[in-house]
Amino acid sequence: GWFASAPDRPNELREDAVMFAVFAYLLAAALLALVVGLVIGDQPGVRGSLVVNNGAHVAGVAACLAIARRRVPGGWRRLVLGGREGKPVRAWRLALGVLLLSLGLCPLVRDLAGHVLLWLRPGYQFPSHPTIEALHDPSVSWGVASALWLGALIVAPAAEEIFFRGFVQTFLLNVTGRRWAAIVMASTAFGLVHVRQPQAVAALFVLGVLLGYAYERTGSLLPPIAAHAMFNFKTLVWDALSR
Repeated sequence: GWFASAPDRPNELREDAVMFAVFAYLLAAALLALVVGLVIGDQPGVRGSLVVNNGAHVAGVAACLAIARRRVPGGWRRLVLGGREGKPVRAWRLALGVLLLSLGLCPLVRDLAGHVLLWLRPGYQFPSHPTIEALHDPSVSWGVASALWLGALIVAPAAEEIFFRGFVQTFLLNVTGRRWAAIVMASTAFGLVHVRQPQAVAALFVLGVLLGYAYERTGSLLPPIAAHAMFNFKTLVWDALSR
């Protein structure tokens, strides 16, 4: 079967753990937005958004790792790294396969979704990702641009995979007892949080399914994080080359 060799992931993650992680993220975002507005004074600007977004992601990761210390046997290391019974070489081969599939499938799904949206709403202007918009701003300094790249390649992939795969998908597996059901529901949530770009929701759902499958097969978050980071890297490089 699809998951015949999938390792077990013993845990006690329940809905309160997921909600606490969400609360930590939202609280950090609200507090950082307040501080940025008072100190930096450009909350709507690139620097303010960078501080708020990356800070909230870091706070969410910290909350997840703190919860894992109590709810996952082996603590945060077991949550992130998986058990010792895994086979690292196969895990990274799977991560590479997931990356290649995502690079081929996701653009096709995104373009198809874009055509559907244009059919439903002729003339609709597709919004860009905030990071892409910021990188297109000629007033952005080299330091801020570097921070945007680091956020897209390190902070966001780690934070999103720890939460959506490590917490949400694991919690849903505990509830449903079905790996595919957990993968599909967690991937749906992952796609919908990017609804600011409606043309990308379906493609990110596909990406989430591929990343979720890699997590179930390996029991480690490192392959999904690496594949997610390389997916973002391709997006940024493609955009840079197109300019």
